[in-house]
Amino acid sequence: GWNPPRELAQATRPFTGRWRSAALGVYGLLRQRLPIAMAYVFVFVGRRAPSDAPTLVWPFRDAVVPGGWHAPEASSRWTKERAAVWLRLGSRVELNLLHDETGGAPLDVAVKVDGATLGTVILMPSVWTDVSVDVPVVLRGTVARLVIEPARTWSPADHGVREDTRTLGVSVRRIESK
Repeated sequence: GWNPPRELAQATRPFTGRWRSAALGVYGLLRQRLPIAMAYVFVFVGRRAPSDAPTLVWPFRDAVVPGGWHAPEASSRWTKERAAVWLRLGSRVELNLLHDETGGAPLDVAVKVDGATLGTVILMPSVWTDVSVDVPVVLRGTVARLVIEPARTWSPADHGVREDTRTLGVSVRRIESK
């Protein structure tokens, strides 16, 4: 019952986007076997990893992988749950992170590449923390999707800020590979 903006519809709906002809052709061949209104049919279109990526990312102004981040703020950006950036890897990755849950306990945050954990750091509440994790030799010099994954998330609404219903993980100022 919701009609998204035209640009979003063209990017996500196969019958309106650039894959329209191909999608209609496949639908024509399969429609006898499909449930009514294609209620359980999904088509995923993926992209290859970029051929190059930066070694330094400021998530509040630079490109991040969509879907895991909240809107940029003045000098940082909150993760929703796990969040990612494309990065050219060096020998280590350095991050500047904040765990700011009111009255929160320390928070474990994993730094991963392609599902493999490079390291886990413990963040104390309300303190911007510089953390560093080593990159395995086999990954050095490659372009990879670096994922920041906190062990838990929280909502400001749970701590009395009723107008803020976001789900927050950690706030990130900088991600750098050296």
